Amino acid sequence: MKKYWKSVVVLSFIIIGLSSYLIHSALLASELPRFELEHKSGDESLVDSMSVAGVYIDDKYHNAFDFDGEDTNYRSDSTFFEDMIGGYDPVKERLIDEYRDFMRGAPYLYQNYYDGDDALVIVEEDWNHRYNQMETDLKVSYLNKETEEEQKFTIDLEDGNYANVIEVQYVDGEIFVFSDHANSNERVLMEYVYDVESKQLISEKEILKSEGSNENEVDYSQINKLYESVPYQPMESLIFRAEEVEMEEFEEGLREVGREEKLFQYELKTGEITELDLPVEDYGYANRYDGQYIYFEQPNDENTISIRPYDLEKEEFQEEIEIVQHKIKNELDQSQHVEQLRPTIYEVRDQLLYTLENNSLKVIDVESGETVYEGEVSSNDGIDMENVRFDDMRFE
Repeated sequence: MKKYWKSVVVLSFIIIGLSSYLIHSALLASELPRFELEHKSGDESLVDSMSVAGVYIDDKYHNAFDFDGEDTNYRSDSTFFEDMIGGYDPVKERLIDEYRDFMRGAPYLYQNYYDGDDALVIVEEDWNHRYNQMETDLKVSYLNKETEEEQKFTIDLEDGNYANVIEVQYVDGEIFVFSDHANSNERVLMEYVYDVESKQLISEKEILKSEGSNENEVDYSQINKLYESVPYQPMESLIFRAEEVEMEEFEEGLREVGREEKLFQYELKTGEITELDLPVEDYGYANRYDGQYIYFEQPNDENTISIRPYDLEKEEFQEEIEIVQHKIKNELDQSQHVEQLRPTIYEVRDQLLYTLENNSLKVIDVESGETVYEGEVSSNDGIDMENVRFDDMRFE
């Protein structure tokens, strides 16, 4: 019996610690406020699939939560095992509920999946270190929602190639995987096309290449995709950004001294890629894309920014929409006694602009400029909403 006493002691500490954690989480969760979305005007269905992430800050803790208009889910509400795998994710929870077997063991969901009426596709990067090089393969899982047919296959990349998945689409029985490849100061955007019926990789081609200057070793380049309305939704075209950045070495370290940025539109059905004739430095930062409009951000002053929607088909800008950046005293963190910006968060979907300014939610029709929904986030617990910070908005 003596030889087991150490194991018994360790197990006891684990049980006591886990019990304390669960009790503390339960007590904390019962005391935290719950939120509700009060409808003021407009079409309520526009916010049915919207959720926001934020933080409620009390005297002791920063309590992260997600709110979908009805239910409030705090990180402290999560089970021990949910915390282990990353906490609450409303989109992943929905997919697990609808496709439990297919989703078993699914990795993170960000830009690496597609969820349409016809199919669900998830692509996972598989990294391996071999002979001091990083190798990446892409593991693809496909589900036909009508027939419930499943396929799993691997896209083998060249040795020593690092790849990061930045988009997945499905068009007419073909899976499109776009990945960003890094090699020294060169960035390459690759497209892989897999035919579901023949179970063959039918195309593998380079879409874009961006290179830093060889004259200066610290110059670099990058390729990324404009963030679209909903990361997993079907898209007819995609917008990519290629940047070449000039850096110089100063006494205090590296400093950016120049940047060239170009935007490209890629049509999925035709495979055509076109450089957009837009002097982006004049219009601001191209931030989002919803299939019709590119949304440029342009700061006006320290308190406001303008959102400038550009209609790709008409090749013209819509009316600017101004977003306020509220300056408030930072009373949420007693260690800091400075003013900070409390920004309005926004998202775009189906040619609609969603803004959450403090706790006031608005939905604006981009073409007409009219407000088509207004609501207000509040709490029945009598808390000061100044202690609530909203950080993100997303659609399920």
